[in-house]
Amino acid sequence: MKQVKQLDDKRLHWVAAIGGKEKEWTAKITDHVPDHRIAWQSDAGEYTSGVVNFQSINPDRTRVTLELAYDPKGFIENEKVKEFGKRMEQDHSKANEELKKIASDKDVQLSNELGQET
Repeated sequence: MKQVKQLDDKRLHWVAAIGGKEKEWTAKITDHVPDHRIAWQSDAGEYTSGVVNFQSINPDRTRVTLELAYDPKGFIENEKVKEFGKRMEQDHSKANEELKKIASDKDVQLSNELGQET
């Protein structure tokens, strides 16, 4: 994702590099609860939709979840999307392992499951 810009109270403009090509689209905000949730669906350009939820865990922690749908056009983009998904999984797994090592080095306990302290 290169850029997400809020155009007004109802619309967003997106710019992303997908499959080595720059793609742009606008989306309408379909649901917005300040500090809790924002959802959108594209209305021009590439087809996308999604939602971001913010859940307060405690005064110092917030869980952020993202659901994003994208309808790739053609075989090349499908393959690039698969490659991107694999790279994201690898990057997040590596980051998770690094976080565990840092926590262990500092004698900090991480939760085993979302929302649960160990």
